[in-house]
Amino acid sequence: SAALILRRDLVGALRTPVRAASACLGLAASGVLLAVALDGDGTGRVIAAVGAALVGFLALGVGADGFRHVVDVASAPPLYGIPTGRLLLLHAVLPSTAGVACALAGAGIAVAGGADAVALVVAPAVVLLLVVVRAFDAAKGPLPLSVMAPVVTPAGDASGLVIAAWQADALLLAGGSTLGVVSAAA
Repeated sequence: SAALILRRDLVGALRTPVRAASACLGLAASGVLLAVALDGDGTGRVIAAVGAALVGFLALGVGADGFRHVVDVASAPPLYGIPTGRLLLLHAVLPSTAGVACALAGAGIAVAGGADAVALVVAPAVVLLLVVVRAFDAAKGPLPLSVMAPVVTPAGDASGLVIAAWQADALLLAGGSTLGVVSAAA
């Protein structure tokens, strides 16, 4: 069943080849940005690390469609005879392996250009972290109606800010955790 799920995820990702190629390039760029962040300091480190997190998070969306599928079928009886937790892990194989390979390619190019070799360890670690954030983002489901309730303030309705914060939580988590990993490794 693991090979079947991987094959289905791969077919789904390759149905849009430009999107899949863009994702690989984005993950490679994330690997390069991580190498730049590790060699930088101060604001340069922060900008490169957060940029790597955002680009990597967005690029992993191509392989993360399986996570959304797991969330959709989680409330139903196990249609495939696979428990929800195992199905989630099986759908993590494609974004993890493809993400690590592409990010390693980018980090490898940066290391060949003179960046610190620790990028070859940090890039795959950050990709795996971003895969977990992607799974978390899919698991939270659709926007709840309670978030859309009006928030009356003297300046007007602030419910748009609440919705924006709800939508951006995964990006904030990706950026903050990547910055933490880069700061610890540098």
